[in-house]
Amino acid sequence: MSAYGEALKILSRRRRSAHELKLKLEEKGLSSGDISEAIKKCIDRGFLNDAEYIADFINAQKNKGIGPYVIRMKLKMKFHLSDEEIPPIQASLDIALKKPKYQRLLTTREGKQKLIASLLRKGFKLDEIRASFFIRGDL
Repeated sequence: MSAYGEALKILSRRRRSAHELKLKLEEKGLSSGDISEAIKKCIDRGFLNDAEYIADFINAQKNKGIGPYVIRMKLKMKFHLSDEEIPPIQASLDIALKKPKYQRLLTTREGKQKLIASLLRKGFKLDEIRASFFIRGDL
């Protein structure tokens, strides 16, 4: 099968970045020239669009309640982007705080401390968390 055919087969299973597709095609033992041509053909025909994929990835992470700093780290790892290539990310604490498990934690001081620790691990800054708590009247 040609490199383009293999690329289509790989992309039919799930969405991938150009970098991920290149790695998969290299695993199949295809030449770098054929791989480059296949990737260019996929981009030209609209089967491969890293900008859309990155935007969708960011939105999916934000909907999970993941903070901007963890999202940036995941973008660097998954898409091999530099700091300059990563678009600005505005993740909302409101999405994270709407989860029922977090609502239960807001009732006690110990629960609030656990919630703050969890949000810090998710990539939110302490001053953002405190400001959100203050605005909501939970501090």
